[in-house]
Amino acid sequence: MTPSVGGERIAFRCDGNERIGAGHVARCIPLANAFSQLGWKVSFVGAYEGLAGWLLQRAKIRAKIDTCAANPDLSCGVLAERYDAVIVDSYAIAPDSICDLARRLPLATIAEANRCPTCGVLLDYHLDRTEQSNNRLLA
Repeated sequence: MTPSVGGERIAFRCDGNERIGAGHVARCIPLANAFSQLGWKVSFVGAYEGLAGWLLQRAKIRAKIDTCAANPDLSCGVLAERYDAVIVDSYAIAPDSICDLARRLPLATIAEANRCPTCGVLLDYHLDRTEQSNNRLLA
């Protein structure tokens, strides 16, 4: 991944509220913490209410939290020029939008959330996965 001035920048694109729940945010927080400890500048891009907002406020990471809804006119709602990589965890973002962003930035999606079938990496934490890891799957 290409370094930016002052370190790499990564966006975590997920949402959490009473309808969606907090699982997407809860899965992203440990990853964001790991990137932060490695010196990356971490941002969360999305809408965070209820338990999801509470989790982010109490997470022990240095992160910029954009509590506004992501821009619907951008791929996945993320301004690609601001970041060096992105992790997407959402059922609501269309695979075409994820593919568009994955062609611009290194991108990973998490578990069974929507993903691009041709670009990016899938991070799958399920212990019962039978498919072996490869260049697009980290099982």
